[in-house]
Amino acid sequence: MSFELAACAISEKHAHPRFAGRTLAEVRVTLREHLERVYNHDLRVKVWADHADSAVDDEIDRALIAKAAHILRRTLPHAEIIADADGKVTRVKPAA
Repeated sequence: MSFELAACAISEKHAHPRFAGRTLAEVRVTLREHLERVYNHDLRVKVWADHADSAVDDEIDRALIAKAAHILRRTLPHAEIIADADGKVTRVKPAA
């Protein structure tokens, strides 16, 4: 099972309601899985990034994307994604 990152975008980015210097976001990721066919899996990864008050949006966005990449690198080797013939995820289970 091999995955490649097909698309990545930040959505719903906002300041944390209680912690100054922390931004919360949801990163939408499309992973392309190559088996007998090619399957696309659309995922939403909730992330946060701490930053200085002087940080610009591009720096914050890079930190959020990096956090999502870290979560995916840590998670994908331990999960098996089962897809039906249409590419829809039917279940996610831990790898044996």
